[in-house]
Amino acid sequence: MKKQTEKVRRVTGTALLLLLALASTPALAVETDRVTVEDPSTGIVMFRVTSAGNVTGATFNGDGSGLTNVPHWKGTWSAATTYSKDDCVSSGGSSWIALQPSSNAQPSLNPASWAVLAQQGPAGATGVQGTAGAAGPTGPQGPQGLPGSPDTQEQILSKLATATAGAVLTVQQAPGELNTAPKLIIKDSSNIEKLTFSLDGALNLIGSTNQKMFTDNPNTRSVFATFRARGSAVTPVAVQLNDKVGTFQFSSYDGAAFQTAALLEGFVDGNVSAGSVPTRLSVVTGTSMANRSERLVVKSTGNVGIGTTSPTQKLEVNGGVRINTATAKPGCDSAARGTFWLTQKQAGEMDALEVCIKDATEAYVWKAVW
Repeated sequence: MKKQTEKVRRVTGTALLLLLALASTPALAVETDRVTVEDPSTGIVMFRVTSAGNVTGATFNGDGSGLTNVPHWKGTWSAATTYSKDDCVSSGGSSWIALQPSSNAQPSLNPASWAVLAQQGPAGATGVQGTAGAAGPTGPQGPQGLPGSPDTQEQILSKLATATAGAVLTVQQAPGELNTAPKLIIKDSSNIEKLTFSLDGALNLIGSTNQKMFTDNPNTRSVFATFRARGSAVTPVAVQLNDKVGTFQFSSYDGAAFQTAALLEGFVDGNVSAGSVPTRLSVVTGTSMANRSERLVVKSTGNVGIGTTSPTQKLEVNGGVRINTATAKPGCDSAARGTFWLTQKQAGEMDALEVCIKDATEAYVWKAVW
């Protein structure tokens, strides 16, 4: 009993000396270890208490949340969590330590509440491609499709050619497909397209012989017909002055490109009303699209202009008119009345310009003009 009492006295005395030593440490003195506990087998300090009251140790029992000046890992930062000083979190690829208590203070935006412990660095280089993994198991078999046609191509075409009341061959444009995409193509044995047709109305015929149109009905004839309206085919709207009605285009290859140097065109030639669309014809010629121009126009009034676009007479010529006849002068009669004739004379003789007229005696004669 005396031995146990002596041990208690020694422990109590030691604790008292420890408290006195800690209490007597000057406020500005260098922090030193006051209590240390060593592993007797290795001599490594496992636990210490410093003169400043800081406690460190190799291991702790519990989560250490009650210790001060010791980092406490809290995982990924959350706006819903309230953090205390020395709490540590991960945010934006970096780790942060709390400088003061905070709530809903994002670390990267609040330097007064958080400091960087470890900042995320730049992305490293892409590693070497790994080996392909093993193939996965085969999925279940899909449903059986509809049976295909056993017919050959010849049999299919033969069935299409067989007359059947109400049979219609329909080729529909796909969603998003351009109107210029051909929907009907006929090729020769060399895989060259000879006939194509697209939904924008483009019909292309290519051949080494003349294309022909023929009708065997005595009351009809072959017709190239052009139709023009504003609006749409479903809801047409009246055309307006100078709208193009149709064009025959003539293009020739110059060795590098096709040059469209000649046109025969129809234009709206006046105000449009119910039952009336004045139309004129225009003949355009030149050497290329860049320098072609209108040479002859036939107005809706019937006036013809050569070198002018607005003739006011039945024939109006902007330029000279040459009469250079080489055949024999015809007889002057009612059919030739009003005809001018130039007779070219031999050297030393003056040319004769005459007009076929009816004189006062009702006779038709050639009258010299010059």
